[in-house]
Amino acid sequence: MFVPAFRMENTVAAVLTFTMNYAAYFAEIYRSGIESIPKGQYEAATLLGYSRGQTFFRIVLPQMVKNVLPSVTNEVITLVKDTSLVYSLSYIEMFAVAKQIAAAQTTVLPFFIAGVYYYIFNYVVAGVMELFEKKDEGIKKNIGREGGVTDMDKMKVAFICVHNSCRSQIAEALGKYLASDVFESYSAGTETKPQINQDAVRLMKEIYQIDMEETQYSKLLSDIPPVDIVITMGCNVNCPTVSCRHREDWGLEDPTGKSDEEFQKTIKLIDSKIMDLANRIKVDFITQSVV
Repeated sequence: MFVPAFRMENTVAAVLTFTMNYAAYFAEIYRSGIESIPKGQYEAATLLGYSRGQTFFRIVLPQMVKNVLPSVTNEVITLVKDTSLVYSLSYIEMFAVAKQIAAAQTTVLPFFIAGVYYYIFNYVVAGVMELFEKKDEGIKKNIGREGGVTDMDKMKVAFICVHNSCRSQIAEALGKYLASDVFESYSAGTETKPQINQDAVRLMKEIYQIDMEETQYSKLLSDIPPVDIVITMGCNVNCPTVSCRHREDWGLEDPTGKSDEEFQKTIKLIDSKIMDLANRIKVDFITQSVV
């Protein structure tokens, strides 16, 4: 049986071979990176009305890239070293040239020089990947500007409402509990109450084992330091204003005087919004607007 011969340019064959071989390794790395993202973040995105595309590109992908960078770096370095294998396709690359020169001059010096070049290439690859990793740490940089806070390791977030007794206190507590590694949490209002809403205190103890009265109290705006981000909780009257670089309103109904179910619904929404805020700061969406 006659089988027609099929010839391919050496360069095309080399590129195709490496692409098909390493695609499988990179696909597995990216798959594991995507699966490393906690399911709770998908649930939070759904609660906030994100589409599947928005959830992937705004929340999952930025974190996945950071998680897989070390593995990707290793594979790229291996790929650089494996390029010497194209000599099996009769492709004249650096190692093959070094081999020819070494045979002609009966010296190992060409192999040493080739090794130095491979080292330089891999050093450049590792350096570039390290720059990407450092860039991803956008929340740990100096964001000082005139009229603002300087030399910060973490952004400062203030949760603001009028009385600082319920929603903003819950947000401060959950910010410290869920996202203390990302930002510092504060709460305040234009007026104070003698004590934090007791239903909020009770339910936070039941759900999270957090005693808000142990470390928190109703505060005025003048009692908190300058902040980078202000979150208004959704006041039915004019919310107090605070100088900041980024502001948003969460539009939460005040559960004061309502059933435990309403309180629990509000607490769950604040939980989800805290996680979303932390994710956005991590992937630099908010930081880009304030820096």
